[in-house]
This record gives sequence, structure tokens and C-alpha cells, in this order.
Amino acid sequence: FLNAAETGIGLQFSVIKNYSSQLLTSEQSNFHSMLYDNVNESITELVNDYREYFELVKDAKVVQHEIIGDIRKTTFDNEVVAYVNYGSNSYDTEIGSVNPLSFIYK
Repeated sequence: FLNAAETGIGLQFSVIKNYSSQLLTSEQSNFHSMLYDNVNESITELVNDYREYFELVKDAKVVQHEIIGDIRKTTFDNEVVAYVNYGSNSYDTEIGSVNPLSFIYK
């Protein structure tokens, strides 16, 4: 999610509806987080939170990308600026404060 916000790309999810219980005991430990019934509401919330931002940047090009510690600042050719915070502390920017593991844009 944060990488998508940093680069302006769309969101993509892989989920499983019908599965074999053998998958849960396989060497692939990530299958439990792919069960549709377990993640449907989370995916819906992420998509709803991301939709407005994505509409602004989906056809834009990145013209500048900065790394400031745990913060990534991306400027698009349509003058949208996004700050993505991969860290565990809030960070103040010229467009507002970005919470940990979150992003803001203007």
C-alpha cells in the first residue's frame, strides 16, 4: 500500500476463496493472510482510502523523488506532492503531518 502511494501505482491484491486446509500447514506461511473472508473488509477500506489520491496521480509522471530518512517525497508532473512515512514516528512536512506507516498528499 505505501509503495503504491510512493510511486503512484494502482493497488493489487491476491486472495483465495476456496482453499485446501493443507495450504495452512504448507511451507508457505502467507496463505492465512490471503483468505478472502479474512481480508475483504481491509481491502475495501484500503481501496476507499486510496481512490481519491489515485485519481489525481494515475496519469501523472514522477518528476522528483526524495528520500528523507523513513520519509519518501514524490512530486508528480501535475504538481501533486505525496509524503509516505515508512517509519514509526510522525513527520511534519510543508503540507501537514504524516503519521507513521501512512501517507499524505496535496
